[in-house]
Amino acid sequence: MLGQEVTLSVPRANALPLADAVAETGTEFGDSALSEIGNILGASYMTALGSITGLTLNLAPPQLVTDLLASIVASLLAEAARENETALVLART
Repeated sequence: MLGQEVTLSVPRANALPLADAVAETGTEFGDSALSEIGNILGASYMTALGSITGLTLNLAPPQLVTDLLASIVASLLAEAARENETALVLART
């Protein structure tokens, strides 16, 4: 798409504390860590995508939801139906 290779690397020493924090999902600390990681990665990805495409993308902070997948998708789609040009991104942990 860009006509060039794009690489990203993370030193193992920096990644392990984040992985440990996310492993505590279901606790206040783990949920907060997962939400913040999602916010940082999502915003970085969307900023890059906007720069590449020239589009103006309006971001909303991610929401951490734990439920059955069908319930999550149904509630998100119902919410998005009131707006236009909404993207739904699901991540499995």
